[in-house]
Amino acid sequence: MRGSLARPRLQEYALSTDRRDFSVTRERLAGYQDALQMARIALRDSFVIHSDFRQSGGMAAMARLLDMAKPPGQSWLPTT
Repeated sequence: MRGSLARPRLQEYALSTDRRDFSVTRERLAGYQDALQMARIALRDSFVIHSDFRQSGGMAAMARLLDMAKPPGQSWLPTT
């Protein structure tokens, strides 16, 4: 993800990840925050969506993002 933020970029990135109490979720969120900070992109809490790792959770997360008045230009929905 960090490499993708270094290229000419959009200014809105979203992350969909699993439950907050999972260690992998905390690690992904920390990496997301670090990458945004390195690229000097502001973190928007509304662009961090917590859902389950099933297909239905990913689809629900993407629907929430796309239903926003101003959806993000890019989303990252890890699958494992």
